[in-house]
Amino acid sequence: MMRKIELSISQLNLVLEKLPDVNELLLKNNTSISLNLKDRDVEIIINRLSDLFSEIGLQTDSEPNELGYLIEHTIDDFNRGLDK
Repeated sequence: MMRKIELSISQLNLVLEKLPDVNELLLKNNTSISLNLKDRDVEIIINRLSDLFSEIGLQTDSEPNELGYLIEHTIDDFNRGLDK
């Protein structure tokens, strides 16, 4: 049975930083977190992610690299949060 566990960002960071051996468990179980943010904060994050995509998310042929695809999907998720 899958259990839904809610953690604060601080708690998640603690687990990820201090217990690196469980990262695999989190990744293989398709873990996600919920965030409660103001619209303006979401917009700031989207803008910063867009900057990051431009800086490190593209290959020399201007196509997204692996990190670029992850950044794109993350931007999409934040945008969906604004649409709700």
